[in-house]
Amino acid sequence: PLLKKNGSIINISSIASYFGFENNPGYISSKSGLSGLTRSMAFDLSKKSIRVNNIVLGYIYTDMTKKSYHSKKMYLARKKRNLLNRWGKTEDVVGASIFLASSASSYITGSDIVVDGGWSIKGM
Repeated sequence: PLLKKNGSIINISSIASYFGFENNPGYISSKSGLSGLTRSMAFDLSKKSIRVNNIVLGYIYTDMTKKSYHSKKMYLARKKRNLLNRWGKTEDVVGASIFLASSASSYITGSDIVVDGGWSIKGM
């Protein structure tokens, strides 16, 4: 029998791709570009049954964000900005990753899964 090609590519982006944040144009433009790349790759790789999706993260405590995390002012501002009133942890990304890598998401491609504690829907 013929070996059927299939798979799942998961890109990691940021809510910065949706919003403008001050003093960080390189990061914002790269994450916005990654979102476009995800959709383009989903289109091109669908011929090989490869799905391509994007996990869009809010503030997750990592090496990159630890300076903000350890600044009381920035920590509280970011915590207050989302509906769950807390910073994300790397463990919070696991469920979305497993879902997108599994056959449970076999009809999802070119999409964003937002993991941001409700930041993007809280509004002003």
